[in-house]
Amino acid sequence: MSKEIEKYLKQIANNTGEIAKQLKEQNRRENKANIHPVVDGSDRELEHHDPTEQEKKIHDMDNAMHQLQKLGKMAGDLQEVERSLKGATRKQDYRQNARQR
Repeated sequence: MSKEIEKYLKQIANNTGEIAKQLKEQNRRENKANIHPVVDGSDRELEHHDPTEQEKKIHDMDNAMHQLQKLGKMAGDLQEVERSLKGATRKQDYRQNARQR
């Protein structure tokens, strides 16, 4: 009798595990569909694909371009600061020379 009970308990555990797997997969699909809605309105899911080498290179080039733009902006800001500092020192030198006269 206890062997039959063990058999049924194992069967229930296996069924419960299988149901849990199915629910988890269904939730994953629903979440994925909610995150990435399909434009044409169908129920199909968007498939994830790993980026190709060309896509990786494009991404890297885009990142490098943005970094260069940031560096260019910083260089422009530094030049502006340098100009204003030179202007301030010229004014200070002019004032000191005027006092000495």
